[in-house]
Amino acid sequence: MASRYFQQFTSSLDRNVVILDGTATLNGSSAPTNLAGKGLSSLVHTSTGVFTLTLSDRYYALLTTQMDYTTVTGLSGLTSLSYGVTSNVNNATPTVTFTFVNGSGVVTDPPSGLGITFVILLKNTFL
Repeated sequence: MASRYFQQFTSSLDRNVVILDGTATLNGSSAPTNLAGKGLSSLVHTSTGVFTLTLSDRYYALLTTQMDYTTVTGLSGLTSLSYGVTSNVNNATPTVTFTFVNGSGVVTDPPSGLGITFVILLKNTFL
């Protein structure tokens, strides 16, 4: 599991909860840019509507994620864009994958220039 020095006392009933947060700009089907945040290695566009975030460390489990859309102007239909998450945070290369779908449930690339802000809660122990 991650062996960094984490801040103590997250006010959680779960032990060893780790909070990672970051921002990035998604560019439709092109490579994302401006990834920022501690504990994050890379963010890549792997296929239509699918983006894979590689974490710097392994964790025991993914607890939850939250994503907000930011810095978008003049883009229609954004209210019908949602995402799903899969994770492999305990692999040698730990990842969290975001898959974007439109209002009809079809996997689709997000609009170019879509800014995202996200929070990922992870568990760093089996206890």
